[in-house]
Amino acid sequence: MILVKDVLNPEKAEKLRQAFIEAEFKQVHQKTDEYDPEYSCRYQSSIRLANTAMFNDCAKEIGRAFMAVSKAECNKASVRAYKMSEGDYFRTHDDARNGRGFVYYLSKDWQWDWGGILMTQHQGHMIPVIPKFNHLVVVDFCSPHFVTPVMPYAKEARYAVVGFGK
Repeated sequence: MILVKDVLNPEKAEKLRQAFIEAEFKQVHQKTDEYDPEYSCRYQSSIRLANTAMFNDCAKEIGRAFMAVSKAECNKASVRAYKMSEGDYFRTHDDARNGRGFVYYLSKDWQWDWGGILMTQHQGHMIPVIPKFNHLVVVDFCSPHFVTPVMPYAKEARYAVVGFGK
């Protein structure tokens, strides 16, 4: 796991954050996966936001940071706009078919007890990653990981740009 702070300039990151806040998201509730019948997740996705020029410009910059620190050579990347609010979660899974990936956080002042914590396995131990504004987390998605449920008292949604590279 690699952590990169201040990936975008602060004004650009804030502009992207505001776009997330104003965007329309659709609820996704997946109860099984063709690779793992025990898998389930609930989150929100915005295809409309992910197709905007501003999002794509930011995603390219985030992707360059991802490739620089991970030494990844990506022939194909998939980048998504995710929002998690009360009750949203991802159960333990791996994304081996997606290779290495990243999560770029846009939530501000996130608190541990709000949930939404990325838990990723590293050398046999689960490592917690709290969402921090304008931070990029590079993860080996072949390792088991999950996101804890977002609590009802969270002061805002957990906003993230999530990407996979092959």
